[in-house]
Amino acid sequence: MLSVKNILVFATLIFSHSAIANVNCDKETVILKTQSEIDSFQLDYGICDVLLGSLTIRESVDNNIKDLLGINGLKIIKGSLVIESNNSLKTLKGLESLVTIGSNLTIFSNSSLSDINSLSNLIRVRGTLLIDSNDALNSSAGIENLKQIGKLQIRNNDTLDEISSFSNLYGITELDIYNNDALSSLSAFENLVNVSGDVRFQDNRVLSDITELKTLSFIGGGLEINNNSSLSSLTGLEGVISISGNLKITSNSQLNDCEALVLLLGWPYIPSEDSVGGSIEITDNKSGCSSNNDILANSSYEGPEKYTIHTSSCKAANPASSSALQSKEAGLSNTDDSSIDIICPVLRAPINHDLDSSEVLLDIALQAMSKDSTVSKLSCELTQSHGDTLKPKEINLEPNTLASLEWKKLLPINKTSDYLTRCSLPPNTLITSIKIQASFGSQANHAVSTPNITDKIFKNTSLDCASYANNYTGIAFDQGRSKYFSSSISITANDDKCVIDTNGIPNHEFNDSGINFVNNVNTVNRSFSFSRKPMLLDSVTQLSQSKWDAIMLNGVTVDLLSAGCYRPNDTKADSLGNVQSGCLFNEEKWLLDPLFESNNFETDSHNAHAQPDGTYHYHGNPLSMFENESSNQESPIIGFAADGFPISGSFFLDNGIARKALSSYRLKNEGGSRLGRDDTNPGGNYDGTYIQDYEYIEDSGDLDECNGMVVNGSYRYYVTETYPWILGCFRGDIDDSFEK
Repeated sequence: MLSVKNILVFATLIFSHSAIANVNCDKETVILKTQSEIDSFQLDYGICDVLLGSLTIRESVDNNIKDLLGINGLKIIKGSLVIESNNSLKTLKGLESLVTIGSNLTIFSNSSLSDINSLSNLIRVRGTLLIDSNDALNSSAGIENLKQIGKLQIRNNDTLDEISSFSNLYGITELDIYNNDALSSLSAFENLVNVSGDVRFQDNRVLSDITELKTLSFIGGGLEINNNSSLSSLTGLEGVISISGNLKITSNSQLNDCEALVLLLGWPYIPSEDSVGGSIEITDNKSGCSSNNDILANSSYEGPEKYTIHTSSCKAANPASSSALQSKEAGLSNTDDSSIDIICPVLRAPINHDLDSSEVLLDIALQAMSKDSTVSKLSCELTQSHGDTLKPKEINLEPNTLASLEWKKLLPINKTSDYLTRCSLPPNTLITSIKIQASFGSQANHAVSTPNITDKIFKNTSLDCASYANNYTGIAFDQGRSKYFSSSISITANDDKCVIDTNGIPNHEFNDSGINFVNNVNTVNRSFSFSRKPMLLDSVTQLSQSKWDAIMLNGVTVDLLSAGCYRPNDTKADSLGNVQSGCLFNEEKWLLDPLFESNNFETDSHNAHAQPDGTYHYHGNPLSMFENESSNQESPIIGFAADGFPISGSFFLDNGIARKALSSYRLKNEGGSRLGRDDTNPGGNYDGTYIQDYEYIEDSGDLDECNGMVVNGSYRYYVTETYPWILGCFRGDIDDSFEK
């Protein structure tokens, strides 16, 4: 029971905390040894968000510590967090608020711990994350939001059959997976690119699959894969192009497929010392992987002319290693006060002599920005590791504004050296994304005709969809998640129809509104077909929430109607009587317009966001596909509606003068009153909150009720600055492929 004095102290602390944010616990070291010490933490040390020192939880009496609820509320621990030797601790409930650990996180020898889900808000562990000897822990689920770790060591966890949730990690300083008897795969590391120190997989007796390491490109220390008795293949290591330390592959009793090491070992033209900086020891595996020579002699590798190779692995070149060069959350950042040279290697030339071309196409796309208040200059050059240097290419980096450097070169194949991209990264600058693609042989010739449309402004004004037939690629950066994606669009045509196959990723950055999308953008593959020669019908077809409205030439869908409406009696209604979902266009009198700012649909600068399945889609003008300022030219075609009619940008030629097309929709009653609010009427004024606030007034603008018009004998829709934004309805037959 609390004394009167303690009750008063406790009340004072509560009152103080309610008025002050980020209260500090000014203690260098806190050691909690009993459940009662944990329960009285806030009483003894204060109700605080930040612990300035380290926290250790280690029971002094067996089975004494049952839970961590007493330390609930901590967001930041400046030092280390150690949770060890607590035999009755089953979960980490109490750590739900924890975001950052300034040094190490150690979870060691907690024999009953089976669940670490309470760490779901943890983003940074600046030192080592050690998960060791927790006999009941079968999953690492719960730390899926981690974006920064120094060293990662997962050891001696007997029942751990799944390492999950590290998909936000692109670079760490060390990876050590040791003696986890139930661990069968490494699917957690599907996006890992750089490990600046050692990588070790040892004594994991049921580990059979490392394919998810396919993005790993650069290892700054050594690579050891030893005594994994179920591992039969090294598939997944094909992308590793450089190991600075030793390579050791030993005592894997079932390992007979080491094809993934062929290029790393240098067969047959490049000596292995070019790729492996230390010694090579490959012994005591099965035939086919028993030695370096055994791997090369049994390889069926025919050269990468059949492949397209990507890498985004970059390392410091001058100085050779630099703590100022950080590959962490947002990208590759130079935090130093002087420039740092970085090297981004491209996979070596193919080994096959029988190529139908003697050329390699290098396609380089890079995005960067200045984090300073001044303009800086990024300079890149293309070199051969033992050859000539091509003329550098430069871009200016504006403060906090992404700039793109694109470089496509068709070069002779050189079988004795790698091609490298070397860039001088100025102080306080950031490279947010890098794509380097090498295409060999016939692919080199083909790839020349495969345009990269990253951040491209469209120019073509042809109304025939067949004019756009080609394969297109691009890079899109998700600002909110600090993650980049590849976009892919294929447009084909026959005599009657065009088909657009897309993965749904745009050709520009997205999620840049400052408020992260509710739903994360993902690749969603779809195919849309529509008529090459659409016909105008006598009657129009209304928009529908069950159909996509259009597909843009950058592969992004248009979905104009929201599922929000005025429904004041709904339990989810806000103070205005509106709900955000569940409404049908043909059943609701008042449907919310997603582009009305106060409706809070949280679109980005392209008037777009993502659906629950990850589909990125526009609700209005993408503001990126055509010139929004007049150049006295008509706007290009930027997409096609579901009925096959083309969609133009905003400008048309009016007696030879380019001007923006005007919608014929106007606010009802000139924006006046909707009359009083009741169950069926939201009240207020016709201000654009709802699409029913607008009415079509013939000839009040340039466009018809579907937001289109005939120009030079051909019909098209126009992007407008006002409602209905792109389409108001359809003038032709809608293709079934646009069904959701």
